[in-house]
Amino acid sequence: MPDTPVSNDEVLYRRVPNRPENLKSENGICTVGASAFNSPDRRPSVNRACHWPDPKKTQTEQSDGVLSLLAVEIREIGSVALGAPAVGSFKVLVEPRPIYANNPEGEPENLSHAQIETEPPMESQSRFRKLKEALAQLANRRPWLIEPK
Repeated sequence: MPDTPVSNDEVLYRRVPNRPENLKSENGICTVGASAFNSPDRRPSVNRACHWPDPKKTQTEQSDGVLSLLAVEIREIGSVALGAPAVGSFKVLVEPRPIYANNPEGEPENLSHAQIETEPPMESQSRFRKLKEALAQLANRRPWLIEPK
């Protein structure tokens, strides 16, 4: 079921549009930058591989790259200093957020959709940048599923 909890061992796909701000080159190898996890609501979208085994379904353009992340590694980001202890700490979550047909936003149906969220929600853009940097580090540990063209 699309709204079942995301298990720790789940593989998640993230689409990376082929734009200069999303990609870096290190020693001739294409890597992802923190901007690849931009999200206006500070909740980056991912697709659950258990519902969409083919990473190509995650692409919206043929030039898009697709990378993979593990839910447990995302949840462990909570150990990364996202803010001073006096401010509090953030729990990093991976929550199922399926998009059903005929939704009010007019988005295409995507039952594999999930989001990386924090508890409490991040209000600060600078703290969100740290989360994006941690996500990029995780993504760069794994090979591209589909390298951007």
